[in-house]
Amino acid sequence: PQLYDRLVTYVEKNGGQMFTNLSEYEYTHLIPNWVKDNSNHVKTKWTIDLSDKSIIKLLEEFNGAVTIKDFVKSRKYEWDEAFYIPDVSDTKNALRVIHNFINRQGSELIGGLVIRNFIELKNIGRHPKSHTPIFEEYRVFYIGNKPLVVINYWNDRKINLSTEDKKVIMNAPKEVKAKFYTVDFARKSSWKWGMVKFQDFKDLMNKNFMIYYGKIYLRVELNIRFKRQSRKNKLLRVSKSSFQLITKNPAF
Repeated sequence: PQLYDRLVTYVEKNGGQMFTNLSEYEYTHLIPNWVKDNSNHVKTKWTIDLSDKSIIKLLEEFNGAVTIKDFVKSRKYEWDEAFYIPDVSDTKNALRVIHNFINRQGSELIGGLVIRNFIELKNIGRHPKSHTPIFEEYRVFYIGNKPLVVINYWNDRKINLSTEDKKVIMNAPKEVKAKFYTVDFARKSSWKWGMVKFQDFKDLMNKNFMIYYGKIYLRVELNIRFKRQSRKNKLLRVSKSSFQLITKNPAF
């Protein structure tokens, strides 16, 4: 948030305006902000007190398996060492995993410690480098609470969503305090959907995501040109169809 604040200040001083302002960025960037406003999420608790006493008290609010992260990031690629706790009643192991996480995050730890219920998800294999489990998961880009692009989180396979899947994606965001954000969805082992997380666009430099940003830009640019030409020819009637042109997506 501090770096983004500096970016906003710089842009505004030079006569520009950020599409996502600081409050919107913080809302999607920090997990406590959006968790408290959305009932359709995994049970989540957090603390800024990183003493063992405070951590143990937080653990007592859970049963069974949990995962941990700070207010922004996890260490999911270090699954057994600094992310996944199979049973919170095993306090010794739980503290081992949490201490590993805190120590490895070091100065990059943001906010505090977050503990979330672990939900059984549909496993699709292992990560090729870390060998940690990966699940059927999708990242959906939203503008104004409407889905813009859906991408496969772990691979480039074609996305085949059912009508019910699309309804979940269309209806999931409720009163999100940001114009431009993403939501990660994962399929539970029961075949129902779970909302994993909201976030801002901190993955901008990811190669796979850049392909989709290019597609988004192309669709918007084509839409703008279409509207300009239509105005010129006096054929344009503003309707929702112009927005559908931008949001047209193979997954939908």
